[in-house]
Amino acid sequence: KIALEVARGIRKKFGLNFHAADLVGRARMCLDVKASASPDFYSVCKRKRENGGCMFYEQFKAIRKKALEHALALDAPSHTEMLDASRLLGVCPYELSLELAGKSRLVVADYNHFFVASIRNGLLARINRKIGDLIVIVDEAHNLCTRMRGERSATMKPQWAARAGEEAKKTGNRELAAELQQLALDLEAFLADRTRRKNEAELAKEDLLAFLGSPTELAQELYECGEAYLEQQDGGVSMCLRMAGFLGVWLAAGEDYARAAEAGKGFKCRALDARPLTSIANDALACIAMSGTLLPLEMHRDLLGFDAAKTQLKEYASPFPAENRLNLFVGDVTTKFTERNGAQYSA
Repeated sequence: KIALEVARGIRKKFGLNFHAADLVGRARMCLDVKASASPDFYSVCKRKRENGGCMFYEQFKAIRKKALEHALALDAPSHTEMLDASRLLGVCPYELSLELAGKSRLVVADYNHFFVASIRNGLLARINRKIGDLIVIVDEAHNLCTRMRGERSATMKPQWAARAGEEAKKTGNRELAAELQQLALDLEAFLADRTRRKNEAELAKEDLLAFLGSPTELAQELYECGEAYLEQQDGGVSMCLRMAGFLGVWLAAGEDYARAAEAGKGFKCRALDARPLTSIANDALACIAMSGTLLPLEMHRDLLGFDAAKTQLKEYASPFPAENRLNLFVGDVTTKFTERNGAQYSA
């Protein structure tokens, strides 16, 4: 919101005629209430678009030029304003926002739109830009490392296999259903055994592979079964797809991952390094990463994989008078984890 307000102010003050677009995830801009509520929204959305089942997408294609003209007439619209405009036109807000982004000098978006390759490549192709054309400004950059490690990570509960087996049964794949039901029992027993002495236990890649037979084939079969299940149910959530995603991460993960079993929660494959995603900033024309909490600067630069030879580190003093700062000490409040209780949240 603030970035768009600044863009409007610059346009007005200097008489500049440039366009700006605000991008959020496709799910948050979907007008199809049922599809947008699905935990597997992206699979549901993709299938609807490919099969001609989304009336908003079809309407967008029918009046693409008119819809873009309408969007270009707006003054640096936020995604909520684009939702309202698209609702009036009966078109897909996300598709219209992409069209506007292609005509814009400024695009405000989530980290994922630039740092996650699958999203970035689709976006840049759609708006006809190359990475080397971009000046990337990363706000609250102290969050970027954690976000991108999370993007590379995955978790799975043993119960997912049982629920995936039910999905396989409903799609008629009884052989896969029986395999998954047995897998659920095996994983439950394995999890209980590995966490018997301590709540969390380190795992090796091979520990889960021992239960999976041919893991690559299983992942593909799970993906196909999940797609078939969602088509049959016309939306919803598929545990087959979730398991396929987890197996993809587990199989591809290298030494920069930590694998663990956690009592009551399941299996985790956590990325320890964000650089495979964040270092793409080195390929941009320029990248400005800023935050009020980026100290020490060298550490954050290295964690993000920014080229040290090309990176300038700048620290600025507060512009506010020191005498205006009010420090208060409250002695009966603590953030200590062991002291947390329900009364703290209801006070």
